[in-house]
Amino acid sequence: MTTNGLKDKLREATHAMHVQLNHLPLLKGLMEADYTIENYHKLLEAYALLYQDLELKITRFITEHGVDFDYDSRLKAPLIHQDLAYLSRPASPIQLMLSPDINSIGALTGVLYVVEGSTLGGQHIARALEKHHGLTEANGARFFYGYGEATPSKWVEFISYIESIADQPEECAKAIDNALKTFELFVSVLKQA
Repeated sequence: MTTNGLKDKLREATHAMHVQLNHLPLLKGLMEADYTIENYHKLLEAYALLYQDLELKITRFITEHGVDFDYDSRLKAPLIHQDLAYLSRPASPIQLMLSPDINSIGALTGVLYVVEGSTLGGQHIARALEKHHGLTEANGARFFYGYGEATPSKWVEFISYIESIADQPEECAKAIDNALKTFELFVSVLKQA
């Protein structure tokens, strides 16, 4: 397969990890009618820990380095907390995690690829959660609803952003490395949840 840009390189490099993640018990049956609310709560708890830590690092790097990418409108940790509150189950306290370092634009891009990519698939999950469990954007499925109708345009905007470093081989290598590390982190945390 010929790759044209960084998005294609990231997709190819992370494909096996993405498949592994989607086959973990907390994600595998997420769109099925028999998926339990207890598992959904465990998934949200795990995501709360992951996103709190990752988003702290993302926003810190963007602010400190004046990166021209609006992540504030994309924050997902508050959405997860809204869903946990709806389920009347508070989030676990913030715990230190061994998430990838974000110390370059490439490293940032790799982490963003994973967290923004999860929003794309969330649209299908949100519809299944509503159909099988009555959870909606306003009631328990805010995280998976993501950007709603703006999701496709937000994804195009993100792809345009990451392609801006496609001509920098060193940064591309860092992006791929951090995307793999981020997927590994998700797999590790969800296995323990």
